[in-house]
Order: sequence, then C-alpha cells, then structure tokens
Amino acid sequence: MLHLQKGDHISALVTGEFYAKQKHFPGFARPFAFNAEVMLKIGRKLEAKDAARGALKSPWWTLGCRYQDVARIAQWEDEQIEYINEKMTVEGRQEDLNKGKEPAQIALDEAAFLLDLASVEGTWDETAEQVAECYKQAGLHDVARFIQYRD
Repeated sequence: MLHLQKGDHISALVTGEFYAKQKHFPGFARPFAFNAEVMLKIGRKLEAKDAARGALKSPWWTLGCRYQDVARIAQWEDEQIEYINEKMTVEGRQEDLNKGKEPAQIALDEAAFLLDLASVEGTWDETAEQVAECYKQAGLHDVARFIQYRD
C-alpha cells in the first residue's frame, strides 16, 4: 500500500488490478480481496463491492484476511453462511442426491464448505477430522490420512 501512502491512487489501482488479473494465484481469493481493499481506500465503493464479491466466490480460506472484512465490503450479510449450513444438513445432501450429484462429489463439496466455515467461525484443528472424513467418503483415503497426520 506504499502507493496509497504516497497519495498515488493511479499506481495503487494499477497494482491492485495487476495482482487480481494475473494468473499467478488461480483459485485464490486474496488478489481480489486486496484489490477490493485498495478500491475502498480510494473511495471507489461500487468497484470495491464487486471485487469483494469476486473474492468471495473463491474458497474463503484463501482470502488472506478475515471473511467478515471482505463480506462487509461486498455488503453481504450472513446468508452465504446460512446457505452452507443448509447444504451440510441431511436434507441438503438428499437434495443434491435427488439432483443427480454423485455421493463422492457431495462429500468433496462438504469438505470445501467445512474449510470455508473454519475460516469464518472455527479453527483447522476443530475441523480437520470432519474434512478427513469427507475425503474418505469420496474415496480419497490418502488425502484423508494426510489431513489426519500429526507431527
């Protein structure tokens, strides 16, 4: 944020866009969250909101900052967290099965949801066993053992 400290808003915007547009971090939310923070500091609230929403489409554990900070910029309430919690119920799993989703994919989706929720309201240690179980259900036993490994 050196550009902002110097008052050079154009360079700050270029840096934020460059970081977000490059393919160096595919699937990671941090470049978009950073860009949203830059835009917000410059006063471009609508663009910051769009960038923050883009960041929240990636796994939340890749934000590199607190979920709540990015959700505030995106003007999201708790509906996304509620959606994830609903998807992880027995009814949510059954709905996915009824739509034709494979059980292994449902388990992988649940693992991703657990990781997102851990980044919002929990810790890795509280979630690791559940994530490992999801990978077992998906038939990825080596990944499950890796997750369960403790030094």
